[in-house]
Amino acid sequence: MLTILAITALSACKDDDETADYIPNPFSSSRIIDTAGVDHPYYNGSIQNPTVANMEEMKDRGVVSIRGSLVFSDFDYSNEDIKTLNFLDSITGNLSFIADSTLTEIGGFENLLYIGGNLLIERNFLAKEINGFPNLGWIEGNITIKNNEVMSSLAGLSTLETFKGNLRIGVMPDLLSLEGLNKIDSVLELSIEGLGVQNLKGLESLEYVESNVMISSNPFLKSFEGLERINTLTRLDIAQNESLVSLDGLENLEVVTGEFRLLANDDLSSLVNLEKLNTVGGLNISSNNSLSNLDGLEQVNIALPNRQGALQIDTNASLAVSGMCGIKHLAEESVANDSFIWNVSLASGDRVNPQQVADLTCP
Repeated sequence: MLTILAITALSACKDDDETADYIPNPFSSSRIIDTAGVDHPYYNGSIQNPTVANMEEMKDRGVVSIRGSLVFSDFDYSNEDIKTLNFLDSITGNLSFIADSTLTEIGGFENLLYIGGNLLIERNFLAKEINGFPNLGWIEGNITIKNNEVMSSLAGLSTLETFKGNLRIGVMPDLLSLEGLNKIDSVLELSIEGLGVQNLKGLESLEYVESNVMISSNPFLKSFEGLERINTLTRLDIAQNESLVSLDGLENLEVVTGEFRLLANDDLSSLVNLEKLNTVGGLNISSNNSLSNLDGLEQVNIALPNRQGALQIDTNASLAVSGMCGIKHLAEESVANDSFIWNVSLASGDRVNPQQVADLTCP
C-alpha cells in the first residue's frame, strides 16, 4: 500500500450530477473530465516514497491527479522509476524531492500541468538538472531549490508561467544560469544565494516582487543583468557578493519602500546604475571595500517616518568624505532637520558630521 501522510475525506462532487457515487479513499470519484469526456479517478491523500508497484497501480486505475502531496524523501529512486508517474496532470499539494542519492535529474512528469502547493527540490546529491516538466505551467505555492551539490540547469521549468509564491534558489555552486525561469513575471519573495551565476539572466520577465529580494553570497556574480523590469521593491538586500563590480541591471529601480542594504560586496566600485532611485525606507551601505564614491544616489530621499535610523554608511575602506557628493542633499537635510538620523562614518571609525558633506563642492 502507499504510505499515507494525511487523508482528508472528500465528498463526491454532485454539482453537475446528483447521482454521483462516493468511492472510499484512497481512490475517489474525481470529476476530472478529459478532452475525450472520460471521468478519471484521483488519488485522495498524500503519498511518501511510493514504490514502483504503487505508481503502476495508480496508472492502471486511470488516476490523473493526486489530491494531496507527493514526497520523495531519503529514498533511492532511479530516473526511470520516477517516469512511471508521467500519467499525472495535477498534484494539489506539494511535490518534494529531498535527499535522494541516486537521481541524476529531477523530472519524469511529462503531463504534469499544475502543482497546488510547493515545489521543493533539496539535497539531491547527484541531480544535475531539472528536466521532464515540459507542460508544467502553474505552481500555487513556493519554489525552493537548494543544496543540490551538482545541479547545473533549471531548464526543465521553462514552461512555468503562473507562480504565486516565494522563489528561493540557493547553495548550488555548479548552477551557472537561471535560464528556465524566463516566463515568471511575479513572485512573493526572491532569494538567490550561493550560486555560480555571473548575472541574473533568466529573470528578464520578472516585474513584481511583493516582499523581500535577497541576493547574497554569490562569489562570481558581477551584475544584476536580468532584473531590468524591476522598478519597485519592498526590501532589497545585496550582501557578500565578492565579485560584484556594479549594479548594472538595476537602472530602472525607482522605489524601495523598506530598507535597501548593500553589505560586504568587496569589488563593488560604482552605484551609478541607481540614478533613477528616488525613494528608500532606509539605506545601509557598509563594508564595501572598493567603493570610493556615492555617485548615483543624488535623487534618493529617505521615506521612513521621522527618518529614525534611516541612513547608515560605514566601514567602506575606500570611501572618504570627498566621495560623498552623492548624499550631499541628505546631509543638507540632516543639518536642517533634527529628526533626520545621520549615521555616517569612515572605515577608521571616525564619524562624519553632516555639515562636512553639506559643505562639499560637487560637480
